[in-house]
Amino acid sequence: MEIRCLVVDDEQPAVDELAYLLSGLPDVTVVGSANSAKEAVEKIGTLKPDLVFLDINMPGHTGFHVIEACGDLHKAPLFIFCTAYDQYAVKAFDEQAVDYILKPFSMKRVAKGVGRARERLEAESSAPGDEMARLLEALGARSPHVVRLSVESQGRLLLLDPDEVIFCRAEEKRVRVFTHDGDYISHGAPTLDRLEELVAGYPFYRVHRASLVHLKHIREVTSWYNGKYLLVMDDPAASEVVVSRNRVKGLKENLGL
Repeated sequence: MEIRCLVVDDEQPAVDELAYLLSGLPDVTVVGSANSAKEAVEKIGTLKPDLVFLDINMPGHTGFHVIEACGDLHKAPLFIFCTAYDQYAVKAFDEQAVDYILKPFSMKRVAKGVGRARERLEAESSAPGDEMARLLEALGARSPHVVRLSVESQGRLLLLDPDEVIFCRAEEKRVRVFTHDGDYISHGAPTLDRLEELVAGYPFYRVHRASLVHLKHIREVTSWYNGKYLLVMDDPAASEVVVSRNRVKGLKENLGL
């Protein structure tokens, strides 16, 4: 049987890589892709894929928003989750999801996931809505799972509410966290990728490979050059953060611009 797939990831290179791997599998057709949760929900409704490869951590709304939004569909697709860092979540939904795939992708692992989905589809015994509800319950994804972020301050650890964070910047092998009271070195999240995973569910957006901003702390948005944008944050220094050209569309969508 043919399996119609939708690929969802906010990083276009990841979409392209996964679509390429899927194109090499027999009886598998990639019917479309999406770069945000909102676009994913829309395309699931119009394209009606059998299987969705869904990135967990996307700016604005996470992959769990997609699951919840599809819960009322007459025939919801099966989902294979894609994640880069959250090993604990992987263990939590090992028995609940059709499958999960850790990034970077490999043909062998993608083929295994498609094989599992094919068994479910051919048996016509899956109940995706019930499975998704159990998955959400297992992961506790209906509410943010991070209460505090740990940062270093004069030999001590401070615990910050994520909403206190204005923006974060990757600096060589560490991450600097900026707040209204000053800036600190992240302790619990040594990379910006990991920190982005931790704050999933909060209104953060990755505007640049090296910058993660809290959307509620943006004071000004101005166009810059070569398609890039410049943000002015609401910290005392009125810090400026560059938005890379390929992140401008997502930023506008998240801010309703």
